[in-house]
Parts: sequence; structure tokens; C-alpha cells
Amino acid sequence: MKLYRLLLIGLLLTSVNSFAQEKKIGPWNVGIGFNLIDNDGLPTSQLFKMNTNWSKFPFPNTITVGYTFKEKFELEFNQSLNTFQPGTLINGVSNQTSQFFSSSAFNGKYHVNSLYKKMLWFDPFLNVGMGMTAIRKTEFFYPSVGLGANFWFGEHMGMNIQSSANFGVMSNASNYLFHVLTFKYKY
Repeated sequence: MKLYRLLLIGLLLTSVNSFAQEKKIGPWNVGIGFNLIDNDGLPTSQLFKMNTNWSKFPFPNTITVGYTFKEKFELEFNQSLNTFQPGTLINGVSNQTSQFFSSSAFNGKYHVNSLYKKMLWFDPFLNVGMGMTAIRKTEFFYPSVGLGANFWFGEHMGMNIQSSANFGVMSNASNYLFHVLTFKYKY
């Protein structure tokens, strides 16, 4: 009986020790959050006039999946949905009906924090990407550039804030600003 108790205590201590060891964080992350779109056609005026110029959605409407390599580069896929409500400006014209918006993008990110590694909770980055947007039943490809930051609350959980300028390069496309707030999980 004593042998069984000793084996049980040994097994318990071994399992507690293995759970207490720090697990290595993998290169993957996923996120869910919100996006805001400024597609009013007014490049620098009225940047923060959110009531009539920005499209917003009351529910989470963005998902992201990212893969980090060499601690400073990340490839990310972003899928976002939104609607332009009546009265929202789209390229300088007041929208009369509700319009569906969809965006799919691949972004490459360079994590600036990899240069100095002083604040592990704050992780700023620069990003460039390519994506496809559908507005008013019109689809177009766009390149984008932007910046943002991750704020890590622990080893696995964090918040991502980023903004990008998306450039319409096709004749039926328009430039727009795209802002994202997501909650991320690294694994």
C-alpha cells in the first residue's frame, strides 16, 4: 500500500512539474475584432469625422491569422466585412442605400521591437500588403501600407491596433483608410 502511495505522489509531483514548466509559444496567432473604414474621398480634410465619413459595424467583423518567423517578420491574412450605411460618404458622394463591403488581404509585417527588445509588452510594426475589396458589387485589387502595434497582456493574449492606407490602382477603384482593433492569441 505504501508503494502505491509513493507512486501516486511521485506521479502527481511529476505532472504538476510538467504543467508548471513554461510552454514555448509557437509562431501562430489568431485574432478577432472590429474595423473602421474611411472611404469618403477627402484625403486630409475631415479625417476624424466619424459620424458621416467612417463605416462601422456593431459586431466583430474582422478575423486574422498570422505566422511569425525569425522573431521580426510576420505574414498575416485578414478578412473583414462591413457595411456603408445610408448617409455615409463614399468618394465624396452621400451613400443613398446600404452597401456591403468585403476585404481580404495578405500583409507582411516587420516588427520594429525586434531591433531593441526593451519593452516586450509593446510591439510596434510596419506593414505592406496586397488585397481585394468588394464595394457596391465591384471588386478591385489594392496595395496597402500601414503601421500598428501589438500590446501584449501576457505571453499569449494581446490587443492589436493598426491603420493602413489602401490604394485603388484600377480605374473603378478608390483609395481608403482601414483601421483595425483585434484581440489576439499567440500559440
